[in-house]
Formats: sequence, structure tokens, C-alpha cells
Amino acid sequence: MGNEPIFPPEIERDVFETTALMHPGTIPPLLRVARRVLIWIEPLLYRVIRADQDNNSMVRALQDAMESKPPEFFRNAVRHLALDSLSACSEDQGRQLLALCKGVVNFGSNYGFTSPALLPLLAEVRIQRLCLTLADLFGRKPIDLTHPLFRSVTHLDIFGLRGVVPVLADMPLLPALTHLCLDCDIPRDALLGVLAACPRSDCCWSSGKGRTGIRMQRSGSPVRMMCGL
Repeated sequence: MGNEPIFPPEIERDVFETTALMHPGTIPPLLRVARRVLIWIEPLLYRVIRADQDNNSMVRALQDAMESKPPEFFRNAVRHLALDSLSACSEDQGRQLLALCKGVVNFGSNYGFTSPALLPLLAEVRIQRLCLTLADLFGRKPIDLTHPLFRSVTHLDIFGLRGVVPVLADMPLLPALTHLCLDCDIPRDALLGVLAACPRSDCCWSSGKGRTGIRMQRSGSPVRMMCGL
């Protein structure tokens, strides 16, 4: 009797999952509590994946899991995926990981990972937050904001100025966009135009090397501009 759970399974699971989400560092020891806890908690270990040089051990553990676990595990587990450094995994491994993670809602890529090869993979998932360089994503082809990958994007963070200004006028084509962030200097009038043309957009943020940033936010009406936030 002493080894039987005290609480009903649904309450016990809620306690362990809440603890794991609030304190991710507790996940490894929690996995050793009991078999049922491992089943509940192990997916949370892979909820956020960042492939960069500071997380090589995590990436290696992930690669081992990719060989031993079914595709359904990653589809249900991974929600946030960032491919930041080729020193952590190769471009092919990054694409393989994205192909497995059908449940990803936040995705970002940098350096050698961003290429047209990602387009069909991103179109298969419902990305809400996207962070990358659009010019690299589309390669030699024109940037196409009507591509299916953008159908659910609410937060778009664009690296670099290359190819950005010409497509600002196409931002209204993004049906779900509410927040736009640019890491380059964009004229104030251009940002105001984006907000005015996108009825769902609530905020635009532009930050270049020459300034701390300009943030324009819709608060009912009219649009507010805040600098240096």
C-alpha cells in the first residue's frame, strides 16, 4: 500500500507537469520518480529546443532520442525550435528535426540553416512566431508573403534589411499578423503604413544600429509611437 499513489492520477500528473514547466531544472530528477511520471514529464524535456554551441549536450541527447523514439513523440513534445549554430548540428540534421516537429509553434533559424529548403517543411506546420531572414529563406526567388507557411504567423521577426523594404507593402497579405519586428532602420512613415494597412497588427518594432529602437503600437485609435523601448 505504501507504494501506491496518494492522489488521483489526473491530480498527480498536473502537479508534476506544473512543477516541470515552472522549474525546468527539476525535469531530470523527476524522470526518475516513477515510470508513470517519466511518461508524463519526458516530453516536456524537449518542449524547447535551441540548437546552438551552448547546448551541445542537449542536441546530442535529442539526436539520440530521434533514433529511439517514434515520430509522434516529437510531434507532441516540441513546441519551440531554434536552429542557431552549425556547430551544434548540421543543416541536414536541422531540417530533419524540423520535419519531425510537426507541433512547433515558435520557430527561428540563423546562419546556414535558413534556406529555401525550409519552405516546404514550414508549410506543413502551423507556425505562430517566426524569426529568420526572409531573403535567405526564399533564396533567389522573390519573397512571397502569400506562401502557406505564413497562414498562421502572428509574430514575425525579420533579420536584416535585404529584401525587407519592398515587401513591407505586402504585409497586409499575412492574415494572422499582429506583431512585426525588424532589426534594421525603417522609416517611421513606412512603419505607420504597415500598421494602417494591417487591421490585425497591434505593434511594429524597428531597431537598427543607429538607434535604440522605435516601437509603434495600436491602442484603439490612433497609433502610438514610442522610442527607445
